[in-house]
Amino acid sequence: MIQTFNDGTIEWFVAPSRRVVFSRWEGDIRGDDLLSSSPAFWDRHPEAAQYGAVHDQLAFTGIIEHRFSRALMQMRTDRFGPELPGTRTAVVHADPIKAFDVKVTSVQAPGGRLFRLFANNASALAWVTADEPGNPSACRDQSGDPLPWWFHGAAASPAGAR
Repeated sequence: MIQTFNDGTIEWFVAPSRRVVFSRWEGDIRGDDLLSSSPAFWDRHPEAAQYGAVHDQLAFTGIIEHRFSRALMQMRTDRFGPELPGTRTAVVHADPIKAFDVKVTSVQAPGGRLFRLFANNASALAWVTADEPGNPSACRDQSGDPLPWWFHGAAASPAGAR
């Protein structure tokens, strides 16, 4: 599923047997765009509300203010109820400063969702699906689901680079 905004896009990919949602962010996406468009994704994939996530933001050039992250997490909780503790969200981004955003988001997350920053998709997916106690997306290499077209294990490049 692709969601298009004025200055950017988010492409979503759901892998049910992995219990992971993948997204690829490109360009500039505003927080209010994210809030208004997320229900359309949830309508198509309600099961994904309980999945781990890998958000590839290597081509994302915008900034989502923390108030929008809080509001989005609250919308998800209001709609689907509390998520499974230990659910993991990985953000793939080349800017190490993004680690501060991830930490703030993690502190504000309801239900014990874990957030971590990675430099590439492969490392992010390995963490999200790690066969560890308390990880609802633990499946590691036991999944037959394909990976999204953009998935790669190469080192991160600067945001916006091709």
